[in-house]
Amino acid sequence: MTKTRLMAALLLISGLLSSCKKGSVADVTSATDAVTVNMHMNIAIDEAANVVSRSNLSGLPPTTDTVQGGTLDTSQISSGIITVTYDGSTVAAGKYVRTGSMTISLENYPAQHWKDSGAVIDVVMNNLKFVDAGSNLQFTYSGPHQVRNLTGGLAYQMLAGTQTGLVLIQYRHTSSAASITFDSDTVRTWSFNRLRNFTDNGGVPYISLTSDHTEGGYTNVEAWGINRHGTQFYDAIASHVDFNNIYCSLNFRDPVTGLSKNYIPGFEIDVLYGIASDGSISSTCPYGFRTSYTNSKNDVISNNFAYWQ
Repeated sequence: MTKTRLMAALLLISGLLSSCKKGSVADVTSATDAVTVNMHMNIAIDEAANVVSRSNLSGLPPTTDTVQGGTLDTSQISSGIITVTYDGSTVAAGKYVRTGSMTISLENYPAQHWKDSGAVIDVVMNNLKFVDAGSNLQFTYSGPHQVRNLTGGLAYQMLAGTQTGLVLIQYRHTSSAASITFDSDTVRTWSFNRLRNFTDNGGVPYISLTSDHTEGGYTNVEAWGINRHGTQFYDAIASHVDFNNIYCSLNFRDPVTGLSKNYIPGFEIDVLYGIASDGSISSTCPYGFRTSYTNSKNDVISNNFAYWQ
């Protein structure tokens, strides 16, 4: 059964379960939304940081930069601004197509550069739409985001093994007004407070996603807001989500380990990252993730889903 059909089946039976328990199996949709949005944020924010990192705004000599399916406008770079516009036709990473644009601004330029500790870039997403090349599911993002370089240094250099003097590069991504339009045309505003950690472990580069933020009484919350069903949720990282390029030829595309919890008052869904298509823990390029919750009869209900970015 495809992901789209599975979602439809889950929604059809949700009414039968909602009377037995706060929340329902339909709230699995909220957990899968959180995973997908989480990964889109990884891609967009990392891309924005890399565009700045390879430009004059970095504080180092610029290097050649290309964005898959995107065109860079550097006509305002003297004011610290770069715009990326997506073509709506290129299938990026073999999985998704993007339209719309991002406007990226480095604060306090030229007094400060992106490689400096404490540097901040403001990222405005302008109807930035991700379309799944396989199922045509789509999510559209608008609104302001901020990325702060907590440690200094450039992540792409850490991943390339050319960074010296730092064992960790850490960026904080925040937003309190991120507008998301789901494939159902429902529009919601979400907030984010998440940490992207870049390391080189014995010559093997890693990225991890963590959070140190407390919201709604929950710890390690990386995203929160109202889900597409109109219910408050909190998405917390229970065990940091790791990415590496050991198993996947497409660098850092998919999470290979990690656990998050999608909290809805009275209802909790665990999300385990990095599973194989048969549901086992993957030892190769991962297939996707597993959602699990306990129903009113104390049975653990699990479903497996493929990644798409």
